[in-house]
This record gives sequence, structure tokens and C-alpha cells, in this order.
Amino acid sequence: MKRTLYHLVKPSVWPLTSAISVSILLLGLVCVFQQKPAGLIIIYGLVNLLFSAGFWFLDIVNESLTKKHTLVVADGLRMGFILFIVSEAILFASFFAAFFYIGISPSLEIGFQFPASGITLISPFGVSLLNTLLLLTSGYVLTLFILSLNLKKYALNYTLDF
Repeated sequence: MKRTLYHLVKPSVWPLTSAISVSILLLGLVCVFQQKPAGLIIIYGLVNLLFSAGFWFLDIVNESLTKKHTLVVADGLRMGFILFIVSEAILFASFFAAFFYIGISPSLEIGFQFPASGITLISPFGVSLLNTLLLLTSGYVLTLFILSLNLKKYALNYTLDF
């Protein structure tokens, strides 16, 4: 068999277990919408989904560490992750654009005022400020950690062994 630049994956059980877990989770949500007790069903589906995703990710990492990924495959995985992050940023920007559009030009349905009457605003100095500070400091610490790893890798010719 001719070796290609692309990674041909072996059959895996994780897509099937993930699909079954999502189905169980959705069954639990349907039961909640029908006002029937479904707490255990939702927990079971969520736990199974987390385990399936974790072990699936572990398989991908093991394939990478055993050098089964060629450079083309590694570039494809990297590009896929970058495109996922870009799509999340665009989704986030679209929510803010919709929010600002409604704020600048409120419609007739909400009485030409923003926020609509009867809606109380959340204080920006409470939990919102705390969450923002937590997000910014965690990003700063993570950036410092990555920079320190890069300095160790290049200055001491040190690589991490998993």
C-alpha cells in the first residue's frame, strides 16, 4: 500500500459513543421540556459525552505523539483549530453587533427605547467586573506560561515529554 501525506484514521468507537451520548442528553432535555423527571438521564448523557470526548481527544494526542501525523496532517489540525477560534470570534462579534444595533436604533416593538421598559439593568461593577478581571488575569498568566515554556525550549534546548 502506498503511503500518502494524509492521515487515514483507523476505525474508532468514539464517534458512535459520542452520538449515543448526545442522543441520551437530548432525550433528557425532551423529558424536561415535557415536565417529566430527567435529572439522571441528563447527567448520564453528559458524563458519557465528556468521557467520549476526552478519550477521543486522548486518541488524537496519542496518534500525534507516536508520530502517526505527517506535517500535512499536523498543519491541517492546526488550521482547523485556528478556523474554529476565528469562527467563535466572528460569532461573538455578531452578538455584540446585534446588541449595539438594537441599542442605537431601537424598534417599535420595544417602544423606541433601549433598554425596553420593565427591564432592570445589571450593575457593571458587580459580578460582571469580577468575571472580566478573572478572564483578563487568566489570559495574562497563560501567556506568561507559554512564553516561559518557549524560552526554556529555545534557550536550554529543552522540550516537554508527555
